[in-house]
Amino acid sequence: MSEELKSKPLKVEDLIDYQESAVVSREIIRKETGTVTIFAFDKGKD
Repeated sequence: MSEELKSKPLKVEDLIDYQESAVVSREIIRKETGTVTIFAFDKGKD
């Protein structure tokens, strides 16, 4: 997890920016065992 995110209460919607007509992703945790990535989908972009 990036240093800016450690030890803070977080709102998921504050971690990623929505973009019209796009799918946006952000990796928030990377470890040898796997990653945690969040996504923002515009309507109809599934």
